[in-house]
Amino acid sequence: MTVRKRTARTRLLRGLDFFRLMRRYTFVLLMLATTACQYDPFAHEFTKVRAETGALVGVYELDDESTEMRRRKYKLVPPSSRFVLRSDGTFKLFIALDDER
Repeated sequence: MTVRKRTARTRLLRGLDFFRLMRRYTFVLLMLATTACQYDPFAHEFTKVRAETGALVGVYELDDESTEMRRRKYKLVPPSSRFVLRSDGTFKLFIALDDER
């Protein structure tokens, strides 16, 4: 049985393997951070106060400000729609589609 002596070259190659491995882990970590941190483009325009449930019940329609916000960001005009929120927690959504054939 012979004992192989580690030369400077084998130590260097092991060191390079460590750096390659760390580079791969760093890349994977950056990819996970990129996909995990999503951004809502309208987050700064919403309220920061939690409303009571009874105050939320009703019929909602897009106002001119919301329509303009969508037009600025996405360059499109949303169809007219109505959102009905009921006190039992259910909802109904009505969307008026323009049928141009």
